[in-house]
Amino acid sequence: MAGKRKSYVLDKPDELTADLTQALSYHSDKVLFLASEYENDPITAIHEIRKSYKRLRSIAALLFPLVPESSRYWNHFWRDCSRTLSAGRVACVRVGSIMAISDEPGEFKSLLDLAVARRDEMLNSIKRSGVMADLAAAIEQSKSKLTELVPVDLNLFDLEKGLILAYEKSKRQLDKSLFSKNPENLHELRKRCKKIQYHTELMAGLSPELKAYNRSISLHTELLGQFNDMQDLESWGRYSIDASFYDDWNRMIVQIEKEKRNLRNKALLRISQLLKRDGSDYLELYTDLYYNLDEQQ
Repeated sequence: MAGKRKSYVLDKPDELTADLTQALSYHSDKVLFLASEYENDPITAIHEIRKSYKRLRSIAALLFPLVPESSRYWNHFWRDCSRTLSAGRVACVRVGSIMAISDEPGEFKSLLDLAVARRDEMLNSIKRSGVMADLAAAIEQSKSKLTELVPVDLNLFDLEKGLILAYEKSKRQLDKSLFSKNPENLHELRKRCKKIQYHTELMAGLSPELKAYNRSISLHTELLGQFNDMQDLESWGRYSIDASFYDDWNRMIVQIEKEKRNLRNKALLRISQLLKRDGSDYLELYTDLYYNLDEQQ
């Protein structure tokens, strides 16, 4: 699917207002394209649309210190749009989680068949209810207003507060997560780290160091995502009468608990290493960009 092409990255640090506006337009257009392709590949469409919304929200977070009211409005707008696909995305991921935790083809087949049936029901429901048409209409109507989010004459120094805010929030959430048994803390940590991931992704084309950092935090944040998927699978099995009815469930829960422990320990160790800098150290990743901009001026 064409919608799986690489994300938009900045390439003109001296034209940030135009570049960020273009990034917003790019992801809005991507949502429109994917919504039109839903019937051809619904699973990919849901996944990629939600990723585009996350990238849009990360730009709003980056600009929050500069335009708090506008940032808050757009963040809520894109969040609410994305939430209309949450149940569909969970149903799709659940099938993949069962397949990932199986040691051999056909293991947990009864639960896999059940999950596939529930997923297909959800995908058909999204099609029948017109969710994609509603999302496309909302994005189309809002596109002309996107320029209000990006301040005029923006430069890299203006982004420092937004960059540090996202980074320090991740560090504080990491402190909460290290000794917590509440899986919601790891889920929140993932969301915080995702903002750093998308901020560094946005500028990765301008700095090899940023590109390397983005690659690392993307890989390690994925571990948190896998933990969240296992947590969802466990909740589904425990609270779904249909799932817990099968003998497969008693065997699969053992696998889930083992996988969750491994993912949690590995993710926290690696994320801790990535977030060991303080705010000023993190900003040094962008130093080359500042120097390059100064030389151009």
